[in-house]
Amino acid sequence: MKTHKAIAQILRTAQNEHRCAYSTVPSEQLALQRRAQSGELINTYRGSPSLYAEQGYWNTLPPPEQTLHIAKALAIAHPNWVFGGLVAASAYGFEHQWCLHDGSVCVMTQNHGSEQRHPRLKRVYMPQASSLAMRDSTTGLLLTPPAHTLIECARTYDFRFALPFFDSAFAQGISSEQVLAACSTLRTDCTLILINPQNLRGVCGKRIRTTSMGAVT
Repeated sequence: MKTHKAIAQILRTAQNEHRCAYSTVPSEQLALQRRAQSGELINTYRGSPSLYAEQGYWNTLPPPEQTLHIAKALAIAHPNWVFGGLVAASAYGFEHQWCLHDGSVCVMTQNHGSEQRHPRLKRVYMPQASSLAMRDSTTGLLLTPPAHTLIECARTYDFRFALPFFDSAFAQGISSEQVLAACSTLRTDCTLILINPQNLRGVCGKRIRTTSMGAVT
């Protein structure tokens, strides 16, 4: 396809900033779409906005970096979004199995009625999202705090997938007390996370008991 100077610059800037490419100019966004249809680019996210990357460049990125590329582009388009789950875990460098990456991103919302605009956009209700959000110095993303990120990962994934997040986070200095304190601030039910004391004794290094209402004791 004929070289388009503006598109080449958009792609170059995106790669330099370690993110996916998009344009707010309709004609340029359409040009990116045409290049994706021809196989020159890959459509990395089919939401609002649609995101793109060069095939060769994208295929060199490990899955956590691909997820962060998507999130960093979306953060420009939606500067108030607070990312959690796998996005935050990847930004914090928590080790995990790469098979968990499916091209989706997790965004925390303060509104129960937030519309699910796209199957790859997972909205999770968190009324304290804005007040708890932390600006990550490496990625520039607004993220849920590490302890809240661990809780969301534990709520989302089976124990065998969630355990590496905790092991890695604790190796970085996150404590079980921080996780328990975060649980106490959430309005969501943490029972599924804490219901098996044997599991969390292995993760947190201590016995945890829960009441039928999910309170930690």
